[in-house]
Amino acid sequence: MHALEEGHDDGALAHAPSLSGAGRVGNDGVATISAIDAYALSCEHGAEKPDPRLFEAAPGMVDAHPDEALMVGDRHTRDGGAAASGITTLILP
Repeated sequence: MHALEEGHDDGALAHAPSLSGAGRVGNDGVATISAIDAYALSCEHGAEKPDPRLFEAAPGMVDAHPDEALMVGDRHTRDGGAAASGITTLILP
């Protein structure tokens, strides 16, 4: 995974009911992938997709505005909440 342009940070937003369910977990207890600069996990924000609070929090974690972000998801019923928050959204089949 690479940033779309040099100098941009990458963030990930994920439904994780708990940190133990968040996938690969680093030493600090947070799911990590080395190419990702910030994670917005539902268990840490008290909201699940498609709740706009989660989508509104994510861009700020990498010093971006919603209109500078891109959400790539696979379920319009959950990931489509990004569009309602002003984030360009791509839903893959």
